[in-house]
Amino acid sequence: MTELPPWSQPTLDERRPTRTRPDVDEMWHVGGSARPDPLVNERRRWILLLIPSIMLFGLLTRLGYLQAAQTDAYRDLVDRNQYRQVVLPAPRGVMTDRHGATVVDNAPNYSVTVIPAGLPRSEPEYRATIEQIATLTELDVPTVEERIENKKYSRSDAIPVLERIPYERALTLSIALADIPGTSITAFPTRAYRFGPSFAPIVGYIGPLTEADLQRFPQRLMTDKIGKSGLEYTYDALLSGTPGYVAYERTGQNVFLAPVTRKSPIPGNTLRLSIDAELQNRLQEKIRSMITSTKATGGAAVAIDPRNGDVLALVSEPTYDSNWFTSPEFKTEATEALTNPKRLLLNRAISGQYPSGSIVKPLIGAIALAENIVTPSTTIMSVGGFKVGPNTFPDWKAGGHGATNLAKAISESVNTYFYAIGGGYEKQPGLGVERIVRGLTNFGWGAVTGIELPNEADGFLPTKEWREKRASPWRLGDTYHISIGQGDVVVTPLQAAMSLASIANGGTLYQPRLVLEVTSSDGKVIKSNEPRIVQQQVVPADYVRAVQVGMRQGVLSGSSQSMQDLPVAVAGKTGTAEFGNEGKTHAWYTAYGPYEEPTIAIVVIIEGGGEGHAAALPVAKDALNWYFRRTPSN
Repeated sequence: MTELPPWSQPTLDERRPTRTRPDVDEMWHVGGSARPDPLVNERRRWILLLIPSIMLFGLLTRLGYLQAAQTDAYRDLVDRNQYRQVVLPAPRGVMTDRHGATVVDNAPNYSVTVIPAGLPRSEPEYRATIEQIATLTELDVPTVEERIENKKYSRSDAIPVLERIPYERALTLSIALADIPGTSITAFPTRAYRFGPSFAPIVGYIGPLTEADLQRFPQRLMTDKIGKSGLEYTYDALLSGTPGYVAYERTGQNVFLAPVTRKSPIPGNTLRLSIDAELQNRLQEKIRSMITSTKATGGAAVAIDPRNGDVLALVSEPTYDSNWFTSPEFKTEATEALTNPKRLLLNRAISGQYPSGSIVKPLIGAIALAENIVTPSTTIMSVGGFKVGPNTFPDWKAGGHGATNLAKAISESVNTYFYAIGGGYEKQPGLGVERIVRGLTNFGWGAVTGIELPNEADGFLPTKEWREKRASPWRLGDTYHISIGQGDVVVTPLQAAMSLASIANGGTLYQPRLVLEVTSSDGKVIKSNEPRIVQQQVVPADYVRAVQVGMRQGVLSGSSQSMQDLPVAVAGKTGTAEFGNEGKTHAWYTAYGPYEEPTIAIVVIIEGGGEGHAAALPVAKDALNWYFRRTPSN
């Protein structure tokens, strides 16, 4: 082996193994600083390109969706910026009487209206416009501003600034307002109560919505009027129509141009009432006259068709005029109705509660027959009164009426007979308070009748338990008193009329029917109210017949003899009810006819009017005389 010279020996470094440049993978994996592999770099470029591509695709897709799928929604948004929609109030439904005579309808109320959104936007122009409106309407500027800026209206509402403008002036103003932006003459449908006070207790009135009303009816508009009383209240949902609208094109300067589209409002439904308007008006007139002549405090009358419970008339006096609540111009009158101590808003026919006096005697007689306390021929001796211990219970006739059966007791209103069958006396058993109360309850006393009017009172029937809670025991004298219609029993005129109708028709108690049917504005029947029987036979028919005989005898020979000259035979019963501590009396009268086939039963009360035969009977007689003499053409 040849040995190399020393200068030819490799150094230490030269002895290390010779290596080529390390590859990229080797340097990459050991953390070197060499340049990455080209394949990896390419992969990264694709990732960086893919992400923005996906984002771009999503953006284009969204734009396509907005253009295709949401075109209508955005067009509507643009339209709402270009057009202003104004609500057109719907006329409320009409009310007619049973024969089709209009009782309540609508009349055009020409008003200067302002749409706040249509007024100029700049303050100087706005102020100038308000001053122009004030000058034309002859109102002061603060009043105009107050009405326009009323928070209960929206900016797109046509707000009335001046109402009830005569037609001729409305024409003149419409020309003057033509150049004032946001203003116009609008004909609002306003309630017109054709018979004023006569029908007020029945139809009631309407008024502006309150915050409480909006909570009950959130779908209603603040410009709506809502029923506040009577049938206007009970049937508000059916009387309220469906509003329409008119859309105006609006320029960039907020100027309203001609209307571009319109949807007419749908009027409310029509109510056909059971009331006979002519009978209603006549009764109201006669009661008012009698109140004046007797210096009474008030009165009421109810007439019923005993064949089906139809309310033919329902009168309350004193009362108000429903028209007082239709416009601010009647503010004084409306305030008077709300504050008058005579309680003009009280419907005495359904909410007045009175001692019944002797009109309860036919019912007590029927109850006694049904409970086998007496028969029609049972005779009780009337000698002018009863004495029980230290107490005396007198008859109205000194010396009494002698031997008395049921028919005579009813016709001559014999107190002692009803004392005896009500509370018992000597050998004659009595009903007692429990059976009297149960019997009167069956005749509809002591509970609401269910008439379609708000605020009906239920009257009152006392019991032993009620009296004991008042730290006073029930005594025999209390039973005597309620047996002749005195004491703690109170009844409404409507309850008295419904029980009278059940006697007239042979014993069937009906619920009063005030609305016969509801029809749409195009004449379709929406709702038909059929007669409703509360109790098929309150007492057996034979016992009812015995009571009828007594009421007819009252006309022939008793306290109702002045009813004999009517065109048809009738039956009747007078009543005089004491109240208060001054010896005052309410005057009652009840009657029905024709006697054999009754078509009308009537109850009249004159508050503090004195004797029934003197104050209440003449009113009932006049109404029946007119009713039976009226020709079919009327």
